Amino acid sequence: MTSPHDAPPPRPPLTAADWREHGSAFLRFLSTQGVPAADAFVREDGKLPYHDVHRFFGAINPDPTLGGRDLAAQQRRELGLPAEPIPNTLADALAEIRTLDERHVSRALAALATYVQESLHFCGACDQPQFPAWANRSMILRGQRAFMTRLLPSTIVLLCKSLPEAYAAPRPSAVLNLSRQLASLPYHRLLGTLQLLVTVSTPNSFEGPWFPALVAAEEMQLLHAGVRSNVAPRMGAAVTGPVDRTFEAWTGSDDYVLWGGYEAFRAGWPHSDDHPGTEAGPQQVVSQADMLATIIAFSLLVVDGLRDLGVPFDEGDDEAFWHLWRVFALFKGIHPPGEPTSDAWLPRTLVEARAFWEAYRAEYYAPPISWSTPNWQERARRDNPAGHALTSSHLVMLARFLHAVLPLPVTAGWCLKVARWFVYRLCGEEGAARIGVPKVRLWPWERAAIEHLPRTITSWMERFDVGIQVAFGRWALTRLIGRVYGSRVIFPIPHTVDDLKRFVETTQLKGQRFAQRVDGA
Repeated sequence: MTSPHDAPPPRPPLTAADWREHGSAFLRFLSTQGVPAADAFVREDGKLPYHDVHRFFGAINPDPTLGGRDLAAQQRRELGLPAEPIPNTLADALAEIRTLDERHVSRALAALATYVQESLHFCGACDQPQFPAWANRSMILRGQRAFMTRLLPSTIVLLCKSLPEAYAAPRPSAVLNLSRQLASLPYHRLLGTLQLLVTVSTPNSFEGPWFPALVAAEEMQLLHAGVRSNVAPRMGAAVTGPVDRTFEAWTGSDDYVLWGGYEAFRAGWPHSDDHPGTEAGPQQVVSQADMLATIIAFSLLVVDGLRDLGVPFDEGDDEAFWHLWRVFALFKGIHPPGEPTSDAWLPRTLVEARAFWEAYRAEYYAPPISWSTPNWQERARRDNPAGHALTSSHLVMLARFLHAVLPLPVTAGWCLKVARWFVYRLCGEEGAARIGVPKVRLWPWERAAIEHLPRTITSWMERFDVGIQVAFGRWALTRLIGRVYGSRVIFPIPHTVDDLKRFVETTQLKGQRFAQRVDGA
C-alpha cells in the first residue's frame, strides 16, 4: 500500500481561479513541508550556543541601519577577530568567519558561514548571492519606496491588522506560545516585526555589499528550522497556562491548553475534528503554509489595510510591494526542495495571494464569532487560547508603547482604547471578536481625529521629495526600535525551549524602559 508520503505533490495552482478551486489541497500539502536544507543543518551541524549565533549574524551584517557597524565591531572582537577594518562585502565577512575553523576557535561557526553562503547561492564569478531570473530589482525598489512614503499608516496596519490576523489562527499562535513567554513578555513580537519591516522595506536592502534583507531571511529561516526540528519534537506533553492578564476587564483564572504536545499538534490540534487536513501526512510546525501566510500578512494585508485607512498605494505600487515580499519569501526558503530559484509555490499576483489567504483562513482560523454571540469572549478563549493570550498582551503592550512615544497628555487606558479601535476598524467585527477584542466606544470627535490622522500625515509627507520621505521613514523606524532595544534584534537558532525563553526575556528587559515610564506616570 502506498503511504501519503509516497504520493506525488499536488500541482501548484497557476491562476487565481486555480487557487480558489485547488488551493485547499495544495495548502494541506504545504502544511507538511519544512525547509529540508535548514532543518538538516540545525539538527546536524547547527549546534551553536545562543551567544555564538548572535555574534555571527552581528559580525556579518554591518549595515548602518540600527547601528549595525558598531554592533559588527563588537561582535568581531568577541569572536577573536580584529574590530577594524570590517570586510568590504558579505562574501569577505563569511570567508573570514570560516578562518576561525582553521584556528580551531569554532568549527560550528565555520559550518554556519558555509551554510549561509550555500543557501544564498553565491555566484562563483561575482561572489554575490544569485537572484532568480524572475526577480525584478526595479520592482523591489519601487515597492520599498512606496512603503516608506506611507510609513505611519503602514506601521498601524502591521500592528493592528497583520499581527492580530495572524493571532486568529490557533496553530501558529500555539507555536508562538511554546515558551509561554511571548504572551506575558510581548516586546519581542513588536521589536522583531518592526525590525523586519525596516530591513525588508528599506530601499536597496536586497543589494550589496551587505544584502541585509537576505541576511534577515537566513536568520528567520534558521530560527524557524530550530523551532521545527529541535524544540517542538521535545515538547511531548501538553502545555497549559492562564491566557489573560488583568487589564481593564481582561481577566481570567482558568488554565487553557496552549500547546497540545508535538504529535497532537502534527495531527491537527486543536481543531482536528473540524480540520483533519492530514491526508498528505503529518503537519509540520512552522510549515511552508504558515510561513507563506506570514509573508502575505506583511504584504497583502498591508495593501488592504492602507486602502481601508484611505491612503492606498498608487496603481502598480501594490503589485511592486507584493513582488518585494515574494522575493524575500523565496530567500526565506519557500520553494520546492532542490529548486532554489523556483516561484512555483508562491502566488504570482495579489489576486492569487488573496485566493491563498482565503483558503488559509478557511482551513486554519478559529471558528467565526461576533459580539452578539452569547459568552463570546469566553468562547474566543476556548476556541483559540494561545491567540487570545497573544492578542491581549499585544494590545496592552501597544497601549504602553503609544503612551510612551506620543507627545500628548493621554492615559495608557485611552491608548488601549485607540489600539482596540484600530483592530476593529481594520479587521472588522468578526475579526476582532474572533481574537477576543471587545467593542470600543469613542466620542465622535475622537473617532474623526483618529480616522483622519493617517490621511493627514500622509498628505503632509507627500509635499516632500520621495527621497526625503524615504530617508525620514528609515530614520523614524530605526529610532523607534533603537529607543527600545539599543541595537538590532538578532534571532537565535533555538535547540531547547529555554533558548526561546532567554531570547524573549532579553528583549523584554531592554524594553522595560517604556513600561517603567508608563507605570511611573
